[in-house]
Order: sequence, then structure tokens, then C-alpha cells
Amino acid sequence: MSSALASKASELCPSGYDVLSKNAAKKAEFGYSDDQCAAYKHCDYVLEWRISCVDKPKDDFSIFGKH
Repeated sequence: MSSALASKASELCPSGYDVLSKNAAKKAEFGYSDDQCAAYKHCDYVLEWRISCVDKPKDDFSIFGKH
């Protein structure tokens, strides 16, 4: 889960949200090293979330991922 997207979703939907879909898209094969990423930009991808704002309580935070 992307914390940046979750933060933006919480900002847009302060009462809560449901994730409808998560997609990652690339135009080329992933690079296998830092050099390839820097020289050929094979590491770029687009991550897209589709959300729906809903009225629901937020999940309790847990450092271990359990509630």
C-alpha cells in the first residue's frame, strides 16, 4: 500500500474511503540495477488508485499491522 496515496485519499475523503482498484503500469521492462534506472529510466511506472468516498470509521493504527 502506498502511504502517499493513502494520505491523499484521507485528505480527499476525511470521513473514509473504499479502494475500488489499484493498478501499476509500465511502458518498458523494469531495470535490474541503479545504473539502468539512471541511464535508461526503466524504473518509471504509474500507480493508480480508484477510490470511493464513504462514511466509515478509520482503521486503528498498529505498528505490526494487526488491530
